[in-house]
Amino acid sequence: YGAFNGLHTLGTAASRDGIAWTKDERGAATGLQAEKGALGPSVYARDGQYLMLYSVLLDGQWQMVVATSADGWSWAPAAGGAPLLGAAASDAFDSATAGNHSVHPSEIVVRGDRVWVWYSGEDARAPNLMRIGLMEATLGAPH
Repeated sequence: YGAFNGLHTLGTAASRDGIAWTKDERGAATGLQAEKGALGPSVYARDGQYLMLYSVLLDGQWQMVVATSADGWSWAPAAGGAPLLGAAASDAFDSATAGNHSVHPSEIVVRGDRVWVWYSGEDARAPNLMRIGLMEATLGAPH
């Protein structure tokens, strides 16, 4: 989940039934690229492995990166830490700058080494409309 306490951070919570959740008291998950903030996590589980897409502040813009984990707690950046979905062009629908949250991964479909992500993006022009985008990539190769 995402939290804000002066800096956007990602935390973990556990549930036995998917309805009642308990925050993990260890603090933020480890190994994430979150020095300047992280938000909008989406996690996909398959064959005992976890894949998380989340947004980090890089070069003054929120960009989507990917991490993997065997336990859902200790994460390692994938794709060499490079953005899976980099900064948007200035006239794109998801072009909001660091003052706004521009990329929130929301739904992940993985087949083999291909990933499709439906995400919301906020444009930089008033009234800062939110729209839905579709990103497709090969895991390990940023697009």
